Parts: sequence; structure tokens; C-alpha cells
Amino acid sequence: MAKAADSKRRECLVGLMTNAKRKNNKVKILGMSATPLVNKLKEGKSILELITGKVFHDLKTAPYVSNAVALFEKFTNMSLRQIVDYKKSKLLYTDVEAELPDEKLFPYLEKNPLGIEQLLTDVRIPEIIKRIEGQTIIYTEYVGSRIPGRDTIVNKLAKAVRDAGYKYGFYTGENDTGLIPFKKGKIQVLIASRPISVGIDGLQDICNNLIFNTL
Repeated sequence: MAKAADSKRRECLVGLMTNAKRKNNKVKILGMSATPLVNKLKEGKSILELITGKVFHDLKTAPYVSNAVALFEKFTNMSLRQIVDYKKSKLLYTDVEAELPDEKLFPYLEKNPLGIEQLLTDVRIPEIIKRIEGQTIIYTEYVGSRIPGRDTIVNKLAKAVRDAGYKYGFYTGENDTGLIPFKKGKIQVLIASRPISVGIDGLQDICNNLIFNTL
């Protein structure tokens, strides 16, 4: 929230640091952030200005590579970054072949990744189930349904996992009830979507098998 220029938290922090500097001109400020920017370059610029008390007129925040590079240079000059030396992941790529769908489905597939992924999930499921080993996360970017009368992608995955005899739960935008049972080892499979990609800790302690249905 401190990254948002118009937030109340930001306003309070600026006031706190301004008064602190007036009372002690030797005061030091350390900013700590695992994610300096999540959505927009404006967030990174905001953090720099909050810590330094300076206005960076030279930093532009339109989403262009050149602007991102300029922001990165500023961070590099005034920051430290911890890069953990994790054991290199073992990556396994699997190809599957899908038959051409019925022509009546074409209107739901044209220019619509959700519809396409909905059909392709059916083809991937047998390979996904084969690769469940120990605590396993199945990640899918697309979760819903585009084709009338067809089940959602997350429900397709859930039914397949259940039919294979595994206990499972969800961590998606609509249902996050599976996270705690998964971390406690009460369920073996966690079917997750984009919300799990940011700020979730503890998974690395109990799980080392991640299967992508859709990137």
C-alpha cells in the first residue's frame, strides 16, 4: 500500500519520515521489499522516492523496456538483493496430441484461449495424473468455462485427481480453502491458479513437484 501514491499509508509514512529528518538530520532509512513492483513501473518509482525523499523527474513509468531499464539502474545503485542458490530444478516437458474439434465448437475457440485450453485440458489430464508424486501442485492459468455444457477447467482437474484416488484442494481466486490442509500434509494435491504465484510462503518446505496445465 505504501507504493500507491494516493494511499493513506503512504501519506502517513511520508509525514513520519519528514518529521524524523527534522529532528535528526542523520537519520537513515532502509526500505525492504520482496517485490519492488508488482503491476506497474510507477510502484518502483514510488518506493525510490519514498526512501530517498527525492522526486525522480527523469524516470518515466509508461510500460516500455527502456523505462524499466532506467528504473532498474536506479535500484541497482541503491539496493542489495539476496539471490538464493536453490538446487536446480529438474524440468520435464511432455507433448500431447489433440484431435481437431468439432466444427460446431469453432465459435467458442476463435480468438478465445479459455475455450482452447478447456478442450486441451481433457487431453493433458492423463499425463498430469501420471506425474503426481508426493505433495504436488497442479497450476492452471485458465480456470473457467467458455464452452456451454462443458465443465470448468478446475473442475475437470479435480474430478480426474479424485478419480485417481488422491485427496485434493483448491487455491484459486474463488476458493483458497486447500492451502492450509496442503501445507499440513492433509491433502496430497493442490489445484492452484494465479493467486498462488505471489506471496505464498511455506510451499517450498513440503512440496517439490509442480505440474503446469496452462502457463
